[in-house]
Amino acid sequence: MRKFPLVVVLLAICCLPVAAAEPLPNHEQVTFNKHIAPLVFDRCAGCHHPGEVAPFSLLSYGDVKKRAKQITEVTASRFMPPWKPVEGHGRFLSERRLSNNEIALIARWIEQGAVEGDAHDLPAAPKFNNEWKLGPPDIVVTMPEPFQVAAEGPDIYRNFVLPLSVPEGKYIKALEYRPSNRRVVHHALCATDFSGKPRKDDEADPLPGYKGSLNIPGILFPGSLSAWTPGRDPMPLPEGISMPWKKGADLVMQLHLHPSGKPEVEQSSLGFYLRTSRRRARWSMSA
Repeated sequence: MRKFPLVVVLLAICCLPVAAAEPLPNHEQVTFNKHIAPLVFDRCAGCHHPGEVAPFSLLSYGDVKKRAKQITEVTASRFMPPWKPVEGHGRFLSERRLSNNEIALIARWIEQGAVEGDAHDLPAAPKFNNEWKLGPPDIVVTMPEPFQVAAEGPDIYRNFVLPLSVPEGKYIKALEYRPSNRRVVHHALCATDFSGKPRKDDEADPLPGYKGSLNIPGILFPGSLSAWTPGRDPMPLPEGISMPWKKGADLVMQLHLHPSGKPEVEQSSLGFYLRTSRRRARWSMSA
């Protein structure tokens, strides 16, 4: 299996869908400020800004020009953005696919000398903060101890059993996952367990959590609540759907962690957003 540099993978993950660009007349000069900046700000800056998962920023002309050749290569090969469904075989929400026109626009900008352009054409750079994206959660659950990630070695799958108590009459509508160290978390999964076995395995392991595998124990959370990857924003369940939480159930969070080249720690948090519903939740939990 071909391996790519981490920076390329992170850049690919962070591209988000926008309207496809129209082809420009052949005589028109492509500039960063007018044509490329809107594309980068909309699709890549969400991860490529200070404090996020990407190891470098893409908020300025200098940032993008410095990596222009790399960006051109990975978009032309369609390695970036990562989108496995083949074009022409269905449409999907939040597609990350770049159109042919968008790929050509990036290549044309490089071929023409990667010109910066008129400062008046530059849109305002997006602003970001480190607060909860969905607002203050109703419940926050945090790993009681940080997990130590070695500087080198194989990737780690680790299961953590966390306490969760939802007030009677309340249902889970959204879940926001927040890693403490975005350099080492590849993805996170959440599940519900009724057997008690994960809790026993966790208690038997002297380290926080216990060894996991590709299969997470228990029942995976529904839809958008089930998983997090870098660049993925939290999304509430669709209208009319909410998730009940049975008393006595265990919350199992599985982390896929990878070494960064130096010792790291991770202490994740989960923010739960609740709703009161008179209708029965359409997703059920069964022991």
